[in-house]
Amino acid sequence: MLRFFVAEGLHTCFAAALVSCYDLVRPDVVMELAWMNGLMPVCMPFMIQSFRDLNSRVETLMSERKERAAREAREGDEAARGPGGAMPQALQGMLYNAPLALEAPAQLVGQGPMGYPGAAGMDPAQMGGFPQQMGGQMYPGM
Repeated sequence: MLRFFVAEGLHTCFAAALVSCYDLVRPDVVMELAWMNGLMPVCMPFMIQSFRDLNSRVETLMSERKERAAREAREGDEAARGPGGAMPQALQGMLYNAPLALEAPAQLVGQGPMGYPGAAGMDPAQMGGFPQQMGGQMYPGM
């Protein structure tokens, strides 16, 4: 319809169609038609309104994004602090007073692999050797 009005030289109808069909017409199509046919002053109100609408949509999205990021940061801080709002005392002690290295429990000192008594300090040759020492076989005799 816009192309018809431009081809017939009906510039006021072109302008009226831009106003009445604002939500249905793409701004790039309007700008192309107006530029190619010398109708930039006629389409300028439509283009200004299009830019204004686009700008307000972008501003709305950006403000919602900032609000969501701030809310997620607050929720993340609250989750890290625990239900009471502050970091639990036991957790603070674990974080700040934790030993730098783990010590073996006293009942395992002097025990061998997997906690078997008497195996600690044994020579691998006394335990049957490694597979490489037995000709590469994992289980001799098989």
